[in-house]
Amino acid sequence: MPVDRLQALDPLLANELMQINHQLEQLSTQNSAGTDLRFQTDSHQHQMYINRDPFGCNLTEKRRLMSAQADIIEIIRTIPGFETFLGRKSFVELESAAKYGPVIVVNCSRYRSDVLIILKQNSPVLIHLVEGFYGQVETLVQQLTEARSDIKTSPKRYNHVLWATLKDLWDLIVLPVVTKLRELHIPEMSRIFWCPTSILSTLPLHAAGPILPGTKKFLPDLYISSYTPTLTALIDAFNTTKSPSQLPHLLVAGQYDRSLPRTKEEIHEILQYQKDIPTTSVEGLTATKEALEKALVDHQWLHIASHGTLIPGKPFNSYFSLAGSSHFTLLDIIRLNLPNATFAFLSACHTAEQSLGSVHNEVIHLAAAMQFCGFRSVVGTMWEMADIDGPEMVKDFYSHLFKNVSQCNEVGAQARALAEATKKMRGRKGVTLERWVNFVHIGA
Repeated sequence: MPVDRLQALDPLLANELMQINHQLEQLSTQNSAGTDLRFQTDSHQHQMYINRDPFGCNLTEKRRLMSAQADIIEIIRTIPGFETFLGRKSFVELESAAKYGPVIVVNCSRYRSDVLIILKQNSPVLIHLVEGFYGQVETLVQQLTEARSDIKTSPKRYNHVLWATLKDLWDLIVLPVVTKLRELHIPEMSRIFWCPTSILSTLPLHAAGPILPGTKKFLPDLYISSYTPTLTALIDAFNTTKSPSQLPHLLVAGQYDRSLPRTKEEIHEILQYQKDIPTTSVEGLTATKEALEKALVDHQWLHIASHGTLIPGKPFNSYFSLAGSSHFTLLDIIRLNLPNATFAFLSACHTAEQSLGSVHNEVIHLAAAMQFCGFRSVVGTMWEMADIDGPEMVKDFYSHLFKNVSQCNEVGAQARALAEATKKMRGRKGVTLERWVNFVHIGA
């Protein structure tokens, strides 16, 4: 929760609240990963989960801190203009999420499923989805996940399943939405924001299509899609985006690994723009967790090129690989305090992916963590990224973004740059469907 307004009015009260929030956050995350104990008996391997707080000391401390937090919030709410501080947002506040384009919330439930289109200064529009929608989405998720797991042995089968999934998403959800957007006179190639829920958050709504049978036109040919995990996350991203005229400082981090032969080339493409914006790089052996965390404090933009690893069922352990055997985990990202962060390009595998073992109503993946800890705009990947795509994607993305450097920090600049880079990727010979569908934009 941003406390900028409170900080300006009462710094002592704001600092006291932030200190308690920080203590609560540390208490909540220090044991999040837990401890695994593996032992061998005869021919069987056993695994136990060890609780690091068997006597409930953390729970007692958590209750004390939450009570103190509640007392401070009560005091803050007596200040004029802060009556609803950390309370439920009014609809007027929530509809500001549609400031730069309609927000399409897709409620996916066993009981009933609907699309709710949030519009700027207009009543929301409801589209009731077909009966049995949840079951159909379950089937799509299962089929795509199973095909994805066999992609190395059956790439043609995966490509067929992905085509079918995109077509079903178009028919089930996106076509009714596009039809309504046209009725509402939302201009083509403007921005739209997807806010999917439940298991639907694992599927590539941004690439649905083809629009017409036998064509190669997809949703990106109609609108520029971004995602947001919540309406509040999007509102905060809009409200705290830096001034468009303020040049960002870019930090480039790259892991050099035999399995990532194109990383050097990718970083070289970015460093060509040092003459346009201030740039720092941590590469190869210097790209350690400590170096990255230290440098991030003084930079607004981050481009990281490395291996991304998703840990099913334990999202806090998901990580970027860095120099040697060091890891930059999702938990490390959440613990960072980066008030100046603006944009992150996560050129790695699985950075915006949710596994079947994750809690789908809580959007916990590396890209969402980046947004929650301060980055207002994030580019990520839905699954494994082809190393060959790094240099070309980066070249097209940043060349478009820096056509007018003074506007590169504007809201939507990164989303439009990704749309342009993806369009060029689609036009290159030999690029498979899954390679361009992979890239997504999250946030402002």
